[in-house]
Parts: sequence; structure tokens; C-alpha cells
Amino acid sequence: MRFSPRHTARWLLAAACVSIGTWPLLASDGWAKGPNNSQPTLSADKQRRGDVRVEGPTNAPSENAASLVSFAVLPKEEGSWTHQPDWWVAIFTAALFFVTAVLSFFTYKLWNITVKAVADASENTKIANDALQHAREASVRELRAYLTVETASFERAMSGFAPKFTIVLKNTGKTPALSASVLLSVRLVDMPVIELEPPFRNGHISRSDIGSDLVTTIDITLGRPLNDVDMHRIGAGDQIICVWGVADYCDISGAKRTTSFRFILNSQSLLTGSLMNSDTGNSVL
Repeated sequence: MRFSPRHTARWLLAAACVSIGTWPLLASDGWAKGPNNSQPTLSADKQRRGDVRVEGPTNAPSENAASLVSFAVLPKEEGSWTHQPDWWVAIFTAALFFVTAVLSFFTYKLWNITVKAVADASENTKIANDALQHAREASVRELRAYLTVETASFERAMSGFAPKFTIVLKNTGKTPALSASVLLSVRLVDMPVIELEPPFRNGHISRSDIGSDLVTTIDITLGRPLNDVDMHRIGAGDQIICVWGVADYCDISGAKRTTSFRFILNSQSLLTGSLMNSDTGNSVL
């Protein structure tokens, strides 16, 4: 059982009064008799508050009391909890803690929402940039210049003559091919061909701008006349004449483009009169 300091003091005082035979004074709440009595009189407010301590002699005779009495009036117990300041401090502290916790929770939720919104905005920006980049690339692909071989022909493929080869390039794109540089090379090649690389060091170069739907023609002649042995070997499939070409140019966006092509004069070409397109070495970049 817990005792407050007030309870402890009251019990000690009661024990002291009993020891000197004055316990009747403490047993009565009306020990102050008023002005006609020799004992000190307490005001009603002080009696109600119980916060007055009185010490001194008393002239009231008592058959069981000593001539001098020293006593104290202990403060009465406080009223309800609403009159105790500590309770209000505790209540306001708890309320402040609750409000702070609620604000912290909503701040955390708001932070998460903000982070998610920023991440979504970044993702949307990336998607928009990718879409814009794809749109630009599609626009460039649609509008750029494309140099392709429209026709490839030859003349004088006979003994005693040097064959002449004519390549016609056409810009099939919607914008000009700027600073087009066309490099051609031709030579006799023994079969089977292990690796067919163009000897461009002996090639022919043509430079010009080629507008949309316009063509440019480049001619190149074999470096020597064919003889009977050459014609026999070509007809037997032991030898071919290769024509290589590379066209470098720029489109309107400034990007560098390249068109590569390769044609073959073989025994079938001698019968049809047209060059054969090679299985390799052709590309439009």
C-alpha cells in the first residue's frame, strides 16, 4: 500500500498526539472554537485549504493534555484530477505526441507519393524522348537520300577489245544526295573466288550532287583488251570480270551514307548481254 507524504505526516502526528494524550484534538475537525475560545481561530478558507501550520501554547485546560501543545494542521487531500497541473501537462504531452505521430505519418506518405511522382515523371520523360527520337529517325528514313543502282551494262566484251562498263545510279530518296563520291573498279578474276576484295587503288572516282529522282552515270573500262584465251576461260567458267563500286554521300541531316555494289560478267552474261548481280558486296547504308 502506497502512502503520500501527507498521509505519512498525519499518521506520525497522530501517534505523537496519542503519546501525550491529546488525540481528541486531532479526532475533531472543529478544533478551532472561535473567538471566545483561547485557541487560535482559522478562517474558513484556510480550514478548507488545509495549508496553515500553527504552533504555540494553549490555555485551554485539559485533564489529559500538557500545558504546552505543539501541533500542525496537515493539508487536506487535493480535489479531483482536474485540479492537478501534472495531469494537464501529461494530457497535453500525449496530445502533442499523437499530433506529431499523425503529421509524421502523413509526411511519410506525402514523401512516398512525391518520390513516385518524380519517378513516373522521369519515366514519362524518357518514354517521350524515345518516342521523339523514333519519330525523328522515321522522318529521316522517309526523307533521306538513297543512292541505288538503276542499271548496270557492258559493251565490247569480245576478243581484241577492252570491255566498257556503265553504271547508272539513281537517287530514290526525297532529298538530294550531297557531295556524292562514286568509286568504281574492274578486273579479271580467276575462279573459284576465295576472297573478292575491290582493288580501289586503281579505281575511277566521280563526284557530284544528285537530286531526288535524278541519276548519274559512271563509265569504267577494263585496263586491257581481252584475248582469245580470256574469252575461252570466261566461257568455260574459269574466269570472270568483276565490277566493284562504292558511293559515299551525305543526306540533308549531315549524316554520311554509303551504297556498295558488285556485278559480275561471266559466261551467262555473254549470252544475255547483261551483268549479273553478285551474291555479296551489295548494301545501302
